[in-house]
Amino acid sequence: MGDVKLRLQKVVMDPHFSVRERDMAKSALERIEALENRQIYHWTEMARIALLTEAKNRVIGKQAATKIDSFLKRHRIRKD
Repeated sequence: MGDVKLRLQKVVMDPHFSVRERDMAKSALERIEALENRQIYHWTEMARIALLTEAKNRVIGKQAATKIDSFLKRHRIRKD
C-alpha cells in the first residue's frame, strides 16, 4: 500500500496533472489513510478501494467509475 500512497502523493504535487486528476488523487490518498486508521470496514469502503484499483489499471472507464463512485458515496455509513 505504501507504493500506491507514494504514487498518489507524487500526482498531488505534480503540476503537469490536471486539477481534476490531482483532486482525485488527493481524495484517494485521504481515503486510504482514513481506512488504514480504522479497524472496521464497510462494504462501500472496500468497493471504493477496488474501484480505484480498477480505474488505475484502466479496466473501467472514467465515466463509469464516476457513476459507481457516486453510488457508493450515497450508500456509505454516515458518521454524525
